[in-house]
Amino acid sequence: MPAEIALLPFIESAFVTKAKSHVGASGLWQFMPSTGRHYGLEKTALYDGRHDVYASTNAALNYLEYLHSMFGDWTLENLRMPNETRNYVPKLLAVRNIVSNPQMFGLNISEINNQPYFKSVNIDKAIDNSTIARFANISESELLALNPGFNAPVFIPKNNRKLLLPASAIATFEKNYRNAKPENLLSWDIYSTADNTNLSTIAAETGMSVAELKRLNNIGSNSV
Repeated sequence: MPAEIALLPFIESAFVTKAKSHVGASGLWQFMPSTGRHYGLEKTALYDGRHDVYASTNAALNYLEYLHSMFGDWTLENLRMPNETRNYVPKLLAVRNIVSNPQMFGLNISEINNQPYFKSVNIDKAIDNSTIARFANISESELLALNPGFNAPVFIPKNNRKLLLPASAIATFEKNYRNAKPENLLSWDIYSTADNTNLSTIAAETGMSVAELKRLNNIGSNSV
């Protein structure tokens, strides 16, 4: 693939991981919900794969590869398109030119080391975000910045979801995770129901308020 594809999120979302468009596209790569699902990006109240840096990038590359195999071209500038779409490729090429020779345009761009900033970790047990941050010796804000797809205070392993951590923190996290007692990983209960259930019923069973249940689980309706 052309190296310029690495700059596509600059045009799509300005690298804002939870950016949303007026038509419903969201994330770094601005996937619509239906297209995201087609490429394996799950969307629930607790997790939106379109906001997951690793998963959405993998899906975007697969999607772009599919489009290129269909059309045999990367730019498609000979098509009749709306202005927003027609300006897409020129914007990308302009950003490419700026990044490749910023001095020509009177800009200074900070050097970025040619090595991964983050790496992925596979874990098999649900774990509090606060515990992850403590085990990795990083702040919760940095953890959430790297893992914006998760909308709960807990990381719940499922369907090959990957936890992203700074590369420098991987060894520390894995050592602490291996040595931790399972009962110390999670301070939340995961409540599952087979049928449609009112939040008021769950609130009565758990001693919580409906408002707190909605906030913690990112729920807008009164039932699950």
